[in-house]
Amino acid sequence: MKNIRTRISLIDKGREKVTISLPSKSLNKRKLKSAVMPNLIHSLDACNIHLLINKVLDNNFNFPIYTIHDCFASTPNNMASLERLIKLTFLTIYFEGKYLEKCIIIY
Repeated sequence: MKNIRTRISLIDKGREKVTISLPSKSLNKRKLKSAVMPNLIHSLDACNIHLLINKVLDNNFNFPIYTIHDCFASTPNNMASLERLIKLTFLTIYFEGKYLEKCIIIY
C-alpha cells in the first residue's frame, strides 16, 4: 500500500489531515514475512472462538460468553465449564486438525 497524506475540509471543522492508503504494484517482502506469524496466530484465535461457539450451541449450554481475541469471560459459576470447553477447542485445532504437523512440514 502507498500512503498519501492530504487535507480535507469538513463543515465547521476547518481543514483536517487524513491519510489515504492506495494499493501499489510493488510488494514489500520484509513486511509480508513479518506479518505471517501474527496473522497465523490471529487466525487460530478466530478459529478457536468459532469452534467454541459451535460447541456451546451444539451442547445446549446456556451461559454468557464474552471474548476479545484470545481472552474469555463468563459468569463466575460458569468459568469451569468455559475453561474446559476452551481447552477442548484448542485440542481440536492442534490435534484433530493436525495444524502442528502441517506447520512442521512447511518449515
